[in-house]
Amino acid sequence: MSQTREKKTDEFKVQGESGRIYTISQYTTQILPGSLSGTNSWMDGSKKYFVSGGDRANKIDDQFFHIVGADESAKRL
Repeated sequence: MSQTREKKTDEFKVQGESGRIYTISQYTTQILPGSLSGTNSWMDGSKKYFVSGGDRANKIDDQFFHIVGADESAKRL
């Protein structure tokens, strides 16, 4: 039987079109496969992005994010 956990795996700043600076935290769902697989290390799964203060962010690509609460695009600094 496998286990899952959510772990903060990155934190960085982005700048929105308005000039505002946001801090984004990346959380990765990690999976520990069952013992039948022979693997005893956590494997990365899906990622979620949150702006400090709790709003969601959607990753557009490696450099650009959409800040949901502000309806604003932002570029990684």
